Amino acid sequence: MTFDVPTYEWGRDGGMDAGVTGHLGFTDEGCTMLYQPGQEDKALPLVFPNATGIRYSNGARAVIDEHGDLYGVEGQPLSYAGGWVDPNESWTATCGAYDGPEVVMVNDEPAHGPSATEPAPPDAAVPTRLPTAADLGWYDVPTFVWDPEQGGDAALLEGRVTFTDDGCAVINHDGVRTGLVLPNARGHRGDHQGGAGIYATFPEVEIMIAEPGADAAYGGGSRANSGELADEWARLCPGSPVDNLFQVYDEDPWQ
Repeated sequence: MTFDVPTYEWGRDGGMDAGVTGHLGFTDEGCTMLYQPGQEDKALPLVFPNATGIRYSNGARAVIDEHGDLYGVEGQPLSYAGGWVDPNESWTATCGAYDGPEVVMVNDEPAHGPSATEPAPPDAAVPTRLPTAADLGWYDVPTFVWDPEQGGDAALLEGRVTFTDDGCAVINHDGVRTGLVLPNARGHRGDHQGGAGIYATFPEVEIMIAEPGADAAYGGGSRANSGELADEWARLCPGSPVDNLFQVYDEDPWQ
């Protein structure tokens, strides 16, 4: 029996060529995942080109291409050319929204021809769901939507960034404790991908915009400790009182 899996049309005309290795998994809904043995809770969405899922009579699941050639079998290792991209329609059209950081895309031919026999079902535990962004260490921070082309305030705040127990970024300068409200931002605990810090997403790039212990110079503007930004700070950083806030309009505070 065949079933839909996330996929995209590929004309076998090249693409990303990083090494994609791991084991093939499926969610309960039949969405494909890449996982490493011993790190089943860190699985990532996986998208094959021109792909269809197939369930055999013994319960084993696999992925084939439009010719019936075999990409991989649930629980078994695989290795292909491909890369890591932001979540996109190739995943969401079949499997819905994903709030994690990235999707693994394969740009390669199937490694095997059509299977002449039914492959065996997994003989060890396999993941059955994708981790959420929170599972992967991401968390909400005070932020706002900003495109650098819009410009913004140009006052300067310099100092060493420290993180509170809530994971919020502050700068202490001349006895004043200032909370940073960073653009297009989300925080990361540093226990999976990348180091601990706050990351900002701009067109074409995501950068670490606040790093614990780093000296920085932010362009932006001071804000009174009241209003919508202050309310968001109080909600997301309840154990992190500050004297005022600084709304950052800057995409490179490390210059």
